[in-house]
Amino acid sequence: MRIVISGELARAWAGRDPFDQVLRLEGEEYRALEGRRTLRFKLDGRAYFAKVHQGIGWREIAKNLLRLRLPVLGAEREWR
Repeated sequence: MRIVISGELARAWAGRDPFDQVLRLEGEEYRALEGRRTLRFKLDGRAYFAKVHQGIGWREIAKNLLRLRLPVLGAEREWR
């Protein structure tokens, strides 16, 4: 697993658990589905978006495999 935190977020969250900080974020929710949400939040006057995923579960993994599709288990596609 790789965690990349840059700029203002790295300074604001220094010495803190980044997962805990992300789960505590509050802001305007743009999308909220089972196990995931997208929200806009502000930190030091700057706006950011966060996509928070709680995992897809074994049922979703099995469904994808039965459809001959690889399940998406990380954010690698969005990172690129």
